[in-house]
Amino acid sequence: MGLGGYHGQGGWIKRRRVGAGAARNRRHQDGRGQTWHSVRVVHEGEGGPARGKKALRRHMRDRRAALSVEQRLREAEAVAEAFVVWIRSSRPWLTTRREAAGSAPGEPLRVLSFVGVRGELDTAPLHRALLDAGARLWLPRIEGPGVLACYEVRDLHALCHGPHGLREPAPEGERLTRASLSSLDLVLTPGVAFGRDGARLGQGGGYYDRLLGDAAGGARPVCVGVGFASQLVDAGVLPMDPHDVPLDGVLTSVGVCATSPRLHPRSQG
Repeated sequence: MGLGGYHGQGGWIKRRRVGAGAARNRRHQDGRGQTWHSVRVVHEGEGGPARGKKALRRHMRDRRAALSVEQRLREAEAVAEAFVVWIRSSRPWLTTRREAAGSAPGEPLRVLSFVGVRGELDTAPLHRALLDAGARLWLPRIEGPGVLACYEVRDLHALCHGPHGLREPAPEGERLTRASLSSLDLVLTPGVAFGRDGARLGQGGGYYDRLLGDAAGGARPVCVGVGFASQLVDAGVLPMDPHDVPLDGVLTSVGVCATSPRLHPRSQG
């Protein structure tokens, strides 16, 4: 699945107005970038990664915003169904993860997820399916600049409004079970776009890169991006900085696309 009319590997995009002449000759090449429809590939020398990421976020947010209410509802339910199928049919990665974490094989699945806001996929159906399947659910809470903490949630209605329009566990921390990232089996992450090579384009705050970076190597849970099918793009489309933590897979309405050897080959979508 590609990125709209985007074909250039290793570039970034920016929008520009396309005149009548360009519209007639949509595959125009000017030596510095390439134009397909109203999206132009911009290479690093023209504006740098920061400028390119900003434009790419804008493009992908516009693409997500164009989805109808009906399509959003269908995909939210389909993602929940695909998650249950994946968990039940592809367990080798979990066995490997449990051995690395030193936890018992028969314990319930321990998952850190997120509440979709501001046009993101509605994760409520996914969370209901997760709890119905006997898993334990943690959600993040912002506890400082760039700092996320993981708290277990048993009541999906017991959430409060947090910074940036987020929904997060209520602040009465002593009533909640906090977990270190290394004790969890699976992290479901939001994003503006996800690549088939494991690249993830976030909102730009760096919260998840810091969180995931604190548990490197075998201590890091399996990390899977969650979103609409249109948010999954080709390998090489999304830029990655040295501090970016690659995903192990991407969950959409069509299933799980494995992006690293940590996931069993049968999980590929």
